[in-house]
Amino acid sequence: MWWLCVTLSLCATKVTHWSGAVRERSRILVQFYGHAAANALRQCRPQPVKVKGAGSQQK
Repeated sequence: MWWLCVTLSLCATKVTHWSGAVRERSRILVQFYGHAAANALRQCRPQPVKVKGAGSQQK
């Protein structure tokens, strides 16, 4: 379902208020695809990327 995240993320960049867009898209997705798709959309929100192992030494 990564394509769903990419598609909706690209569409959401045109919307000024992200939270409002998420709520609206979630409502539409629930109507067409069910709660699973709406939950996937919520998880696709941009988050800070953390790199594992950066600056740590392995023994």
